[in-house]
Order: sequence, then C-alpha cells, then structure tokens
Amino acid sequence: MYSEYCGNEFNGENTKSCPSSDTTINEINNVTESKKTTAGDVKKRKRKHLITSLITTAVLLVFAWIIFPNNNPVKMVQNGYLGMYTDITVKEILDSTYGSIYSNSDWDWGYTDSEELVVEVNYYNDTKMISTTIQFTVLENDDDCFRVTYIEDPSMYTVEDDYDFLVALNDMYIQAYHEKEDVNNEDKSVIDIIDDSLEFRSRLCDIDSICAVYGASSNYKGDRSQICKLDYNTPTGINVCDLMDDAMFSDIFGQEYSEYK
Repeated sequence: MYSEYCGNEFNGENTKSCPSSDTTINEINNVTESKKTTAGDVKKRKRKHLITSLITTAVLLVFAWIIFPNNNPVKMVQNGYLGMYTDITVKEILDSTYGSIYSNSDWDWGYTDSEELVVEVNYYNDTKMISTTIQFTVLENDDDCFRVTYIEDPSMYTVEDDYDFLVALNDMYIQAYHEKEDVNNEDKSVIDIIDDSLEFRSRLCDIDSICAVYGASSNYKGDRSQICKLDYNTPTGINVCDLMDDAMFSDIFGQEYSEYK
C-alpha cells in the first residue's frame, strides 16, 4: 500500500498507519471519500444551475404563451396603436415611415436579463450598410400596453433624448396619416380635404405629446391618454401642436400647428 500523503510504500496488513507520515488508513480513506463527495457536489451544483436556468427560460416562455395565446407578442405591437392614434396601427406607421427607404424588415421578440419582454423591429436593405432599429418594451403593470424604449435611426430622425423621442414618434404618425389620407382623398372635393385636414390638426392640439411614446393592443379597454401612468410617468402638459411648432415642423399648408387650437 502507498501512502497518499508521502508516497512511501508500507504493508497495510501489518500496520494501520504509514510509518513515514503517521497517517492512518482510515484517515486516508476518509479524506479520499471526502474529496470524491466534494467533486460530486460540484457536478451536482453545475447540473442544478443548468436545470434552474432551463426551468427559468421555460417558465418565461410559458408565461408568454399565457399572455399571448397566439404565441406572438409581435402581433400585439404591430396591430396595436400609439397612444390615442387609433386610426393607424404601429406597423402601418413604421412601414409608412421606413418602407420607401428600406426593402426589408424583421420583427422579433425576447426577454432581457432583467426579464423584460421586448419586441424589436429592424428595417434594412439587402446590403445592410445602414439599418433602423426600434424596440418596444411591454409594461410590467399591463401586458396589453408597451412603451417605445429605443430608436436607432441613421436615415431620418436623430434621437438622442426624450424630446427627440416625442418629436420623432409624433411626426411618424402625422406623416403616416397624410399618406393614408392621400389615398382616401381621391374622391373628395378640395373643400372636404381642407376641412378634414383642419379637423385633424385641431385634434392634435388636444393630445398630449407623450401619448405617442406609449401604445396598447387593439383590444385595450383602458384610457389610452393615461397609459404613461402605468409606467409611473406623467403627461408632459405639452400638446402635439405646441411640440411640433417648437421643433419647427410645419403642417402641409406650411403653417404652424398651433394656429388650429
């Protein structure tokens, strides 16, 4: 028998201890067993952590299935509306804004490290030299509501702060509205077109500018003007007309929006 501590050979049948290290066979066996147990525990812990991670992922996916029975939070955002702009869906607004610039768009969703559910859309061309990315985060307090939390747009809008967010999103809706109305106006008289435009701009003056940052599904039954409060935020107190005037955006008549208050 060899001592595990000093390496010397001794007769384990005649003696119960190593004459060189004075370590008993029982002590040696106990240490060896202890080491084996420790190694086993490490493997078990690794397996346990892996299983826990898989379970967490599975729970999040099941949670998403329960919230979104069609297994597609992307559809909830795409077919939803920004704030009180319930005449044009989110997808229609974005396609109107970027469809003429980019030839492709990819929508996807997933969870962040902090377990927030995020829907993302990327607009890009085949060369992928430039692209635009927009992200929506589903609100924790209401699964039917979401907030635009990220815009990276090298093609049209420079978005660096909250003010830029407000201007970009409200202008996206306004331009999409005009594009849609251009189609609807084909059979209208000039007077009717002007009246509709004036009514539209008057309506903008009654909408708080923060509304465009928050959205909800098409089935949402709550007050769309107050969605921001679900995110512990408050209305800015600045209506869309004043915001666009401050950003020096004029309407299609070249007039200030505030003229229609």
